[in-house]
Amino acid sequence: MALISMRLYLLVLAVLVPVISQAQQAKQKYLVLGSGWKYHTVLDQSLSRIKYKGSDVAFELSYLSQSDTIINQLDVQGSFGRISSSANSLITSTALTKGANINYRRLYYIMPLSKGNYHWYLGGGFLNHAFYREYEDFTNNIWQYDISSSLSIESLIKRTLVVRERNLVASWQLSVSVLSAVVRPAYNTSLPEGFIHYQETPVKAVLKSISYHTMNTYARVESGFEVVYYLLNKNALKVSYNWDFYHFSTVNKLSVASHQVEFGLLFNLSRPE
Repeated sequence: MALISMRLYLLVLAVLVPVISQAQQAKQKYLVLGSGWKYHTVLDQSLSRIKYKGSDVAFELSYLSQSDTIINQLDVQGSFGRISSSANSLITSTALTKGANINYRRLYYIMPLSKGNYHWYLGGGFLNHAFYREYEDFTNNIWQYDISSSLSIESLIKRTLVVRERNLVASWQLSVSVLSAVVRPAYNTSLPEGFIHYQETPVKAVLKSISYHTMNTYARVESGFEVVYYLLNKNALKVSYNWDFYHFSTVNKLSVASHQVEFGLLFNLSRPE
């Protein structure tokens, strides 16, 4: 099953990459800078059955190109902070956190909705995610992490309003990962499985540490709401909320939920017509 999933993952990725490279010239291009606050809830059963909660400082650097029919977006996101858990009033455990995402999404215009008031886009994405945790009160498995690369189905619905003679665009986005490659530590250690059994052959150790999953064993769903207000100078302001949940349901079960609020600036890169 793992071999079939790996071949399917590589096949879909091989088809997706040429499509990405043939992106059409878009009418609008933006550099997006943003920062905000992220709140995590983590239940990592390879470590304990106690939930850890806490907040991060988050930041974003993105490139967005869009026309009436195609939206392309490349996101680079990062965060750092701390989570903690109180088993009782006397015992508190903490962990330092660092997160990173590199995501590419490409969506195509499908149809208008609700008599043309809303517009629906549908497409795919290549999502890369890493979340690292350093548990300061442990010794044998102080470092825990989850690394994944996923192929996803992407959906976007947006509506444009006019506020003080400028466009305000409100949008709702949904992302569902369908096929993923995942690296997790083995039980009761910070090493992935491959490095325990194949220490003398590093390349084989890396390959054996990757497991391939469909939605039934690695489920990841992202959903978000964003409001963008375009200015007279063709730049824009944005505010957004994003919910990200993923669950790893095989050995060493893991559930992570994140809520993020972000404020950002869109700098217009399009040449004057």
